[in-house]
Amino acid sequence: MSKKLPALVLSSVLAASPAISGGLDAPVIEPTVVAEETTGSASHDWVVPMLLVLLAAAASN
Repeated sequence: MSKKLPALVLSSVLAASPAISGGLDAPVIEPTVVAEETTGSASHDWVVPMLLVLLAAAASN
């Protein structure tokens, strides 16, 4: 009995250590922030002036 008790205590401590130390918690991962690079590829700034020109042309007729 004297050798079985320390072995039982040691095995129970080793089996319970992952649960006690937070081994069952999900790992926390920081989200990666990706900056989107914007480029001025196709500008649609010409649409409003072109509509104004068409309106002026239609009104003058």
